[in-house]
Amino acid sequence: MKEDDFDIPQSKLADSAERVVDRALDEARRREHALLTNEHVCLAFAQAEWDTFGQVMRAHSTMTEDPFSMVVEEVAHGVQVTANGFAREGRVRLLGTVDSIMYPGTDQFQRFQYPSSLPAQTLARIDALAARLIEGLGFRHGMFNIEMRIDPASGALHVIEINPRAAGQFYDLFERVDGYSPFDAMLALHCGDEPQLRRGEGRERHAASFVLRDLAGEGLGRWPSMRDIEALAARHPEGHVMVYRKRGADLAREMKWLGSYRYCVFNTGGTTLDEMFASFERLVRDIDFHPASRRPGARELASGTGR
Repeated sequence: MKEDDFDIPQSKLADSAERVVDRALDEARRREHALLTNEHVCLAFAQAEWDTFGQVMRAHSTMTEDPFSMVVEEVAHGVQVTANGFAREGRVRLLGTVDSIMYPGTDQFQRFQYPSSLPAQTLARIDALAARLIEGLGFRHGMFNIEMRIDPASGALHVIEINPRAAGQFYDLFERVDGYSPFDAMLALHCGDEPQLRRGEGRERHAASFVLRDLAGEGLGRWPSMRDIEALAARHPEGHVMVYRKRGADLAREMKWLGSYRYCVFNTGGTTLDEMFASFERLVRDIDFHPASRRPGARELASGTGR
């Protein structure tokens, strides 16, 4: 890579790298560590990024707080949804709203279900707010999804986050129900064409992306081979099976950052809700690597669909 490839001189990059190493060494000495560890280096890199972010914000905004500061927000209560759409040349179109259902008593997603079960009037308010946000932000071209919660007392919509991308986990929910893939819409956007959306023209009336989670951090009951996973998927051709094998440090990291271990996702659908849930329940009974507390027949698992 040549120096011309950078917006800043190589000498400054070298200076920055030297500062990162110095900080890492200082942190190691402060902790009385004889050896420099990956943790010390990562902390030093994070500090360098925070410093740079602080300089950018002070130069280009009215914010005076350091990056170490936090914005405190009230807890958002109520049901959660995701509004999905795209912008083309500044014009916003909505694909549809997906319901986000949690495991009882947690903030961990149990499934994403489409179409939403909310009243048409509420869905219209969600669409209107999503369009207003995207237009107001000046987001003119690309896919997006916006997570919101609906206050159970006032009905007010509270925005959780705005993502300038398609929600990949939902791709076949729209395909099953509406008869088109959001990936096709995304490709059309990148080619400069108008995405061709449809409503209710899919092979099924209901679809969901179910998430099997280990809430206790036990890990898988046994380690399935790739052949086991392929055989499991072959026995459930009506859906899309995704298994995420993790153990040791990988499992600990996921529990630390997410509060649970997502070990399997199953996208499926049905002409009725009962048919959709039956497809999921067949998969659950067929899996033989559930964590001990999630074995089929356990009360929590049996009620996991939240029906």
